Amino acid sequence: MSNNNSGKENPLVKLLKLSFGLLCFFSFASLLSTWWWRFELFSHWCYHYTLLFLPGLFYFGWKRKFIPLAIGLIFVCWGLWQIVPLYQNPILLGRAAEENDKGLRILLFNVDSDLFLQERDHKSLEFDPFKAVVNEYDPHILALNEFFTKWAKGIESIRARYPHGLFDSTSKLVGPAIWSKIPLTSCEAKKFGTVSVHSMVATLQMGEKDVTLLVTHALPPIKKVLFQARNAQFAEMVKKRDHMGKSLIVCGDFNSTTFSPYLRNFCQDMGLYDARAGFGLQATWPTFFPPLAITIDHFFLSPDFQVKKYEVGPRLSSDHYP
Repeated sequence: MSNNNSGKENPLVKLLKLSFGLLCFFSFASLLSTWWWRFELFSHWCYHYTLLFLPGLFYFGWKRKFIPLAIGLIFVCWGLWQIVPLYQNPILLGRAAEENDKGLRILLFNVDSDLFLQERDHKSLEFDPFKAVVNEYDPHILALNEFFTKWAKGIESIRARYPHGLFDSTSKLVGPAIWSKIPLTSCEAKKFGTVSVHSMVATLQMGEKDVTLLVTHALPPIKKVLFQARNAQFAEMVKKRDHMGKSLIVCGDFNSTTFSPYLRNFCQDMGLYDARAGFGLQATWPTFFPPLAITIDHFFLSPDFQVKKYEVGPRLSSDHYP
């Protein structure tokens, strides 16, 4: 009797089919992000889904399995529709800066409040690498999330170069901070929606232009109550948009990616565009596993700004890249 293995499927093929099915489920769930709050969580890895679909597409194309091939192509096209704008030149989208605009360099960094909860010795928070980044990029403004007193003490040597601004520690001893070389017309902590963590709002003069800078931190929508609070925060900002002036920069840790429909709607309702446009994905979290890194730290700008450079910095002591 001969042993016939012709009916057995290669384990690698089984794994490929299983992964292809999971990718279809994840992609379909992301399409339904506005139907159920949990589905939004699947939208954040759109870039990864698009790449991971490719082996399955090649396999089903080779085997002439046209139904799974067509389904995969639909999801890949959906992914590309969201990804391609990140690689388009923003000037081609009609967002050109005024000729008399002066450059403004802003460094955004979430220092990670978990370090506050876990570390008691501020020397071990590795402030020197952050100082090196500040010296290298020489930003006009430091926009800091989850800032706390030990960080303020740890980098006080560069505080003299950034004499303007404010650090708000009213919420659980961590909060946003704006430190600036440029004199600020105003700088204050503001609360949007039901979120306990304040945002920082500053105004400054750039030539003849009055600019508003809003540094915020949205709650992670990993529970329904946090999802609702995050959306209330977005809605409150949109409601107060008219009071923020024509020239507006909104930045911070939004705990939502470029591919979230809620963040996309927020950006549109605020009349802003994603500063990443033309510079690619530029993932910022988590630093401890770069292959799955996603875009949760953002800059959104009013159309009178043009971005000349957008860059993610090196890994520091935080789980966010600056």
